[in-house]
Amino acid sequence: MNFLVIGIAAVIVIVSVVFTPKSATHEPTSTPLASPEPTVNPTLNPTPGVGQFQYPGSTTDDVDKITDWYKEKIKSGGYNVKSFITTKTNGLTLNKLAATNGDNKIEVTISQKSQTSPVEISVTY
Repeated sequence: MNFLVIGIAAVIVIVSVVFTPKSATHEPTSTPLASPEPTVNPTLNPTPGVGQFQYPGSTTDDVDKITDWYKEKIKSGGYNVKSFITTKTNGLTLNKLAATNGDNKIEVTISQKSQTSPVEISVTY
């Protein structure tokens, strides 16, 4: 009879451990394994949209030719709000173009320090 009582007590203990609900302050006894970090593959493509605004010519092209190319590119890109400012003073040229189409905004700065220096182009998309 004692053997039977010990057997029942063992079953109760096992059932009690298996079905004991976890409390809100229950601390896990093991640390979960960290999930592996995703592999990031570098891309050689520029930010979407910026590539379409890369001047195809040379920085030794005439500053007005470069500015006209950007104006046409902005107009043909469906941009409906445009601002084109051209400044030429004492050989220095500074042209600022800005436009938006509701979803995207582009700002182009074209500068040349003298007629013999290369044209500098900055595009923010």
